[in-house]
Amino acid sequence: MQGGGGERERQERESGGERERQEREGGMGTSAIKQLPPLLTMLVVGFALGNLPFLGEHVGQKVDANWSAAIRQSALVLILLRAGMALDMNALQRLRFVVPRLAAAPCLAEAATAAALASALLDFPVLWAAMLGFVVAAISPAVVVPSLLSLQEQGYGVSTGIPSLVVASAPLDDVLSIAGFGICLGLSLTEEAPIMSALRAPLEIVLGLSSGMFGAALLVVLMPASKDKAPAGGPGREERLLSLLGLALTSAFGLGQAGFSGAAALAVLALGAGVARGWEEEAKPVAAVVTELWTRLAQPLLFSLVGASVDVRTLESNILGSGLAILLGGGAVRFAAAAAATSGRNLRCEEKLFTAIAWMPKAALLQ
Repeated sequence: MQGGGGERERQERESGGERERQEREGGMGTSAIKQLPPLLTMLVVGFALGNLPFLGEHVGQKVDANWSAAIRQSALVLILLRAGMALDMNALQRLRFVVPRLAAAPCLAEAATAAALASALLDFPVLWAAMLGFVVAAISPAVVVPSLLSLQEQGYGVSTGIPSLVVASAPLDDVLSIAGFGICLGLSLTEEAPIMSALRAPLEIVLGLSSGMFGAALLVVLMPASKDKAPAGGPGREERLLSLLGLALTSAFGLGQAGFSGAAALAVLALGAGVARGWEEEAKPVAAVVTELWTRLAQPLLFSLVGASVDVRTLESNILGSGLAILLGGGAVRFAAAAAATSGRNLRCEEKLFTAIAWMPKAALLQ
């Protein structure tokens, strides 16, 4: 009996040790997942939902393409609106000559490099290679802006105006990329006059800024900030928030449907900057709600949908190698161009390095 009892005790100790080992391994897996960057986690989850067996067939492939595009565009509207409301206009005034340099030089340099590599490695025609170059060159405000706003709220880079510089330049970079793509597409597929194609970028910039400024002026007039101008029982946070979101979404979707996607991004940014300046203190609680909507709802939806849009069945090994070479080559040139674009403003070497790194992300833009 004693031998049998000892055997049972030994088996219980072994089973208990096995359970502890499994729990420890499971805990390590959970801890590893928690330590992943949030954006990467969202992308991985979306990729899994779109490509794993059963999940891909019953979840990822069931996502309607039109709804997916609308959700992604709405999410980008939120972050661009929040970015506009956080712009430091005094810093932008000081850096007014750096903004166009940072928006144009890295974008054009990367687009040219990617186009040359695509032509050499993939044997693309010149115009199609240029289209690919502008697609690759577009920066992602959804990645850049939230990180910079977080750093700005903590006081980093405020004295030099780096967050506002990058946030203001990002939509201009996208306008240039979208306009460049449209010009190449027009020259290759349509009979559109070259001069009209060349005027597309400045037209989108003017249209976007004027639309956003007009919308902001309208909201400030209808919902004034100061107590002496506002009627008794005037608009509160909810009314301002709904009006602002409604106008931002209407502007973005309307300009997008009209074929001015670049202008849509600028219009939302200008709208946010205008109402923040006009509403003064009343804009802060509205901006806080926009931030919460982005963090808790729009951001997970956006990046999970981006991850789900990757279909591994369409990828070929030879194309992957060439694509990686195009991305690395274009990225290296973009990095150098971004660092050079910020020269002459008495920025320290590490600040130029930070700006160049912040100017690298790719993910999604307004469609």
